[in-house]
Amino acid sequence: EVRPSKDPATPEHALDILTPMRVYVVVPSSASAHESWLSKVSEALDNFAENDVTANSAVPAADGAAAAGGSGGGAAADEAAPASQVDSNRREKIKATILMDGVLQKKTDNRVTGAVTWKRRYFALTSSQLAYYEEETHMYLEDSDPLGAISMHQVTEVKTSPDPKCAGNGFEVTATIGTSSGANAEGSRCYVLETSSPDESKVWMEKICAATGRLKLSEDGEDGYKSTLSEQMDRKRLAHIGGMNTYKGGGGGRAAGGRGGRGGRGGRGGRGRAAAKPSGGGL
Repeated sequence: EVRPSKDPATPEHALDILTPMRVYVVVPSSASAHESWLSKVSEALDNFAENDVTANSAVPAADGAAAAGGSGGGAAADEAAPASQVDSNRREKIKATILMDGVLQKKTDNRVTGAVTWKRRYFALTSSQLAYYEEETHMYLEDSDPLGAISMHQVTEVKTSPDPKCAGNGFEVTATIGTSSGANAEGSRCYVLETSSPDESKVWMEKICAATGRLKLSEDGEDGYKSTLSEQMDRKRLAHIGGMNTYKGGGGGRAAGGRGGRGGRGGRGGRGRAAAKPSGGGL
């Protein structure tokens, strides 16, 4: 994501470029350059995957055509194909970490033009993140990074999407932005994803909730499903609150005891005064 910088300490016209791991700050030289950079980077983010795949797929074809005059031209083209770079051991190791994977449609909003598009992406869920790729084979390549990833540590909500485009089949994952969460987060982002059926959507939501270690999926009336705190996390939260109340109650008890002690001393003094009154009355 790219946006005008939200850090008041940065110079005028600064831009924030957000990645899953950190935020980069760049400073164009003028207001017009700022707008140009914002537009171009946003457009590049939207089109990077498609342009990159087109460029890469054109290279093997050209190599194959040049080698066609000699022997092994077809073999050279096959060796350049991405699938041939995949090591079977690496594939098995990666597969062993995957809790769920498959093709989903991802909603993309262009912040500059306002255009909304839906892009086919291959998603893979592990215990640490939900990553997405252009194609499944890219997930196994040693030199290939995901197009994006959602850290399970930063997921705050999972629920059925109300978007009419994916009614019944869609769900949303909301996560904090940056490397911090909670009060230190820099904001949040909502990912809208579409599956092929309501049942598949529910399974994805359940798996993501389980991967966070904090959330569980519950029915949300006519709206479908929504994440809530898991029973384990709810018990921890209640225990924490109970501990705070116990501490406060203990402090109150001590304070009350102190007052009681003073009252007791006062009472002893009162009993001494009360004993003197009858004697004076006798006189």
